[in-house]
Amino acid sequence: MKYFNGTKIALFLFLLGMVACTTSIPMEVLRPADIVLDSNIQKIALMDRSKPSSGFLNVLEGLVSGEGIGQDREGREKAMQGLAGVLSNTPRFEVVQTGISMEGTKGGQRMAVPLPWSEVERICNSVGADALVVIESYDSDYFSSTTQRERKKKDDDGNEIIEKYWESDANLNIRIGWRIYDPSKRILIDEFTVNAGENYGGRGDTEEEALRRLPNTLNASRNISLGVGGTYAERIAPVFILINRSIYNSGKKPFKTDMKQARDYVRVGNWDNAADIWNEVSNDADPKTAAKACINLAIAYERVGDFDNAVKYTERALFDYQFNGARAYYDQLNIRLREEDRANQQMQNKID
Repeated sequence: MKYFNGTKIALFLFLLGMVACTTSIPMEVLRPADIVLDSNIQKIALMDRSKPSSGFLNVLEGLVSGEGIGQDREGREKAMQGLAGVLSNTPRFEVVQTGISMEGTKGGQRMAVPLPWSEVERICNSVGADALVVIESYDSDYFSSTTQRERKKKDDDGNEIIEKYWESDANLNIRIGWRIYDPSKRILIDEFTVNAGENYGGRGDTEEEALRRLPNTLNASRNISLGVGGTYAERIAPVFILINRSIYNSGKKPFKTDMKQARDYVRVGNWDNAADIWNEVSNDADPKTAAKACINLAIAYERVGDFDNAVKYTERALFDYQFNGARAYYDQLNIRLREEDRANQQMQNKID
């Protein structure tokens, strides 16, 4: 007989109820960059300098580490695609692909010495760029292993038997080095290495089957590299991203119907009618329902960049109505305010 944990069931039902009582709302916001580039930089050029200078050594390393044929080459391309794709969504810079591919170090595990400034200036001048963003190194390692295991089970007659099976384990690790060159000041703005990886596992009746259950290494390398390129783009440029907010759908009678109607207005994009309902509920309903309406109003104001009113209604829910459910959004809103301020400061460096 199986015994169920009542606490876990209660928690699951509570979380299920919370999901049913709220609607997730996507919101596009400008995420600030991790580092700030000077106002003299308005157009940035991208290039790849991570091709190994010795193809033989790289092939040898690939055979030892289990890399797929062309894995590093395609990974470099995907990293550049990820970088360019996210940078295309920044209002701060104009971005241009140079299409230039240069050799780096022999194996690709480390960065070469920085490019000569005369070369940086030549490349930037050829495309009218103010800075050069370069993939300076790229290397991936893939290792897999298998282990035979045993487990007890019963056959059709109820007899206990020992069944053997295989488990496979694999690790894919990717290292990408980046530099940003400012030719006007002849300085390296950034020099940064990213390590990213995934662990995978599989199981099968045979060793070969367990290995087949592992993901295709080439596809996995592409996906990780694409993500690393996008992540580095977010490090150096403010970009638009989607965040989610949760509006409340429920409330006590007689305002339960009003809250659902407001939710339906939001689903069709009619935020004005929804806000009118929430405003009435926030003044007339019981404290908990009124607090939920206040949070919804705050999200409506945050959506259009009216942070004064967003803070006002959040604090009303938290402090006036003592609604503990407002705490999470209050913290989210304060983080958003700090990031909005940073993003605005970074955008002041853009010259129209």
